[in-house]
Amino acid sequence: MEKPGKGNEPSDLVNIVVHYHPKPRALFDALKNAISDHDDLYERALQTLFDSGEVEYYAVPAAAGFWQPVKYPWHVLDLMDYFLRNLPAQTAAQRKKKKVTIAATAAVGKNVYLDEGVRVLDNAVIQGPAYIGKNTIIATGALVRGSHIGSNCVIGFGSEVARSYVGEGVWTHTNYVGDSIIGNNVSFGSGAVTGNLRLDEKPIGVVIQNAKSPQGEKINSHRTKLGLITGNNIRAGINTSFMPGVKIGSNSCVGAGITVAQDIPENSFVTGKWELKIKPNRERITHRTPL
Repeated sequence: MEKPGKGNEPSDLVNIVVHYHPKPRALFDALKNAISDHDDLYERALQTLFDSGEVEYYAVPAAAGFWQPVKYPWHVLDLMDYFLRNLPAQTAAQRKKKKVTIAATAAVGKNVYLDEGVRVLDNAVIQGPAYIGKNTIIATGALVRGSHIGSNCVIGFGSEVARSYVGEGVWTHTNYVGDSIIGNNVSFGSGAVTGNLRLDEKPIGVVIQNAKSPQGEKINSHRTKLGLITGNNIRAGINTSFMPGVKIGSNSCVGAGITVAQDIPENSFVTGKWELKIKPNRERITHRTPL
């Protein structure tokens, strides 16, 4: 029963939506015969299979371990936190075997897993827990903390990635990426930043499309810190600012020097309007005295 309401629960079990149908024809027949005025045809078909003895459930004890639903994008951050906290320990010998190179001036903290071919350049800092994927470069002066960085990424000079899930093939250069979920093949121009905190520090709302609201409705993420959420194949121009909780659809380009305060659909090319005002300079520009 979907959303039965408090006090109407038919049992003390929760459906975690892991369903295996070895006889899919029985499911298809049950779906064909299901009748409902709501969006619960699958649940009604499943109930038919339960009643006929075609399927059974397996109850997982509550003490069996961690469970995290992934319904909304920011749930990925909760899942990431769990796996980062449980990273296997890694010795210097293991890193050497994986051909990991760490500059003498770099700082790699505890609970940091560096995968095969990772390079950590001069004065870079990685604060655990963190995972750095294969062949990724953490460049000079970069800071990574509490984050997952996928394979073949470049966290470029002067960039900071904090508490974020970063996919594969992502490039940054003097950027700030905080509390964000970044897809694959995403590039940030120099100076582009992600806002992750409202000025009033209240929970951040995110627009979500569903059957009842095709145009989208803003729901509470219950997170006071939430940055950018992207699909794959994104290009962001220099000095672009992304407001908290904004989503960028796949295969999109976002122009330089603009503030993005709304969701961008996939396959979009986004530019903003600005105007240069030029007038005579009435101030004298003096020479500075060296300190």
